[in-house]
Amino acid sequence: EEKISLQSEVSKLRKNLAEEYLRYLSERDARKILIADLNELRYQREDMSLAQSPGIWGEDPVKLTLALKMARQDLTRTQMEL
Repeated sequence: EEKISLQSEVSKLRKNLAEEYLRYLSERDARKILIADLNELRYQREDMSLAQSPGIWGEDPVKLTLALKMARQDLTRTQMEL
């Protein structure tokens, strides 16, 4: 009877552990998404300030902004693959 009781308790604890693990994974993923969104907003703000000061680089600011955005997307994609 004691062995059955202990096995039942172990089963409950494993179930609780699995639930906590899933909760932590979900929270981690949510944090990563928030950080990515925050970085994207920061990059957009930097891009806008770059676009407002034409001629600094001697090239079209729209072209540079697009190239920068594409490079950041490639970087994000590569980081996610890693």
